[in-house]
Amino acid sequence: MTNSNSIRTNLTASSVQNEIRLLLSVPKNKYATMILLEGIEDIKLFVSLINNENTYLFESYGGKPGIKNILSKFTSDYRVIGIADRDYETQNIPRLFYCDYCNAEMMIASNDDSLSYTMFQITSNWLDITKLRKRVLDKLFYFSIIRKLNEELCWGISFEEVPLNEIIVNHSDLSRIITLINLKNRTNKLDDNRIFLVESEVKELAEKNLLKYTNGHDFCKGMLKELKNLYPHTRSITCLNADEFSSFIRMGYHKNHFKESDLYKNLLNYQIEKNLKIV
Repeated sequence: MTNSNSIRTNLTASSVQNEIRLLLSVPKNKYATMILLEGIEDIKLFVSLINNENTYLFESYGGKPGIKNILSKFTSDYRVIGIADRDYETQNIPRLFYCDYCNAEMMIASNDDSLSYTMFQITSNWLDITKLRKRVLDKLFYFSIIRKLNEELCWGISFEEVPLNEIIVNHSDLSRIITLINLKNRTNKLDDNRIFLVESEVKELAEKNLLKYTNGHDFCKGMLKELKNLYPHTRSITCLNADEFSSFIRMGYHKNHFKESDLYKNLLNYQIEKNLKIV
């Protein structure tokens, strides 16, 4: 049963730390865990995946950097932890637990049963999830590589206005994808030096697990495009947008699926080590 008092969303960035300190001082919370999450959508996801009787969920009001900042204020209390998207980060921070693969959507998309169930709810058909997922990941490969390098090397490229549908249509043409990105980044383009690094990374990661490098929002848009291609005359599918689709796959991810993830195993190990009840 969910404890409604365990969800802390009506706070501000400045009051989260004070609220955590107050809860930590309450005797009945001796074995309770304060969990920091990036945003409200993550709270909606994890509220059904963790032990709500012994945890408090907080929005960081600053994404992953906000979680890191708050964790740094509670270095001596093991009851304060964070859960965040790994994205393209390689640094491990004490008490910060990462979703499997790139982010929460990719952790969910990696689970065959969950994704199959969601696709059935949308299409009323059992699809070949392995094949469908690979097709989407492959079509996003070049774009994902550029996203990864942009994050790691701080290029500062904006992908906000880059037309992902055109990226997918031209998925096998790296030069065209670069042109599409540069059209939206006229003062900060992918120049020859950056393109050389992209091409090198493409060779390096060609046989690697693309779940690690694909942005979840891109994946949801790509998967939705595939569904619309498969069902061009089904209005309930053609009318879906990417945000709605993302909500669908999150709602189809249940605790039995979560138990198969590395994140669950890491949280379970931590709770055993610290005598807590997190999952």
